[in-house]
Amino acid sequence: MVSVCGHLFGTGDFSRDGRRLPLTPASTALFACLLLQRGTPIDRGRLADAVGERPASEGQTRRRLNTAIWRLRRQLEPDGVARESVLTTADHGLRVAEDCDLWVDVLEFESMNARLAGFDRWTERDAELAQQALDLYRGDFLLGQFTEWALAERARLADQHFQLLIRLAQWHQHRGEPEEALPYAQTAVDVEPLREDLHRLVMQLYAAAGLPQLAERQLQKCRLVLAEELGIEPLPETVAVARVASGPSRPSTASYDRAIRELESSNAELRRLSMRLQHSLRDLRRERDQLLRD
Repeated sequence: MVSVCGHLFGTGDFSRDGRRLPLTPASTALFACLLLQRGTPIDRGRLADAVGERPASEGQTRRRLNTAIWRLRRQLEPDGVARESVLTTADHGLRVAEDCDLWVDVLEFESMNARLAGFDRWTERDAELAQQALDLYRGDFLLGQFTEWALAERARLADQHFQLLIRLAQWHQHRGEPEEALPYAQTAVDVEPLREDLHRLVMQLYAAAGLPQLAERQLQKCRLVLAEELGIEPLPETVAVARVASGPSRPSTASYDRAIRELESSNAELRRLSMRLQHSLRDLRRERDQLLRD
């Protein structure tokens, strides 16, 4: 059985039986399209759209697709590897062989997303699964590919990634863990800098983490990007959230926990030093008494 591994997040990276495959851009798009269909046959018209813009004539389109398929087969099924052990023809189309051992990051990402419970029923296991899905997202789908098919897939997967960021930020916020929520919320703002609700979320998390000065700085970032991109001011509710967040705030429970741990550690060190001092005093008295007896 042939083993194939495909990383489609980023520029595209493939291997067969542990050997990396240097594919051309056209072959990369072709193979990615086939992998995402999980062995379902794809007709040549759809494959031609995935490979790139169609030339002026049908003959040129056919030759371009045939060249991409030939080059892909040369990489996947070189001399010594059985023909159609990875790519098989079926129903006037092409597919990945059914008995091929596949691992594709996008398929894993979508599978993890599908297994998540509704957000109002999330458990720690759901949060862990969401984090594992995020770890697979090493970059947007097939960077450098600009066909309509690649752009549509990129937008669809980027939206799933974006929703995971927001859900994990909200999950940790509801659990009273602002420090853990902040990286997800900040990344979400980087992705959608015009979303004022995300700026408000970051401000609230800064306040809960005992960092009111950063909440005020977030408002300034929001004001700047809205002015540059849309020529508008932040909504009154955004300004109100910033005013509350940048005012006097209580440290989070996590801040107390850190202080308690540090004091406990210092207390343990003091006890250790006190015991050493007592032992030294005892030894000195013993030596002095010995000298008096002598």
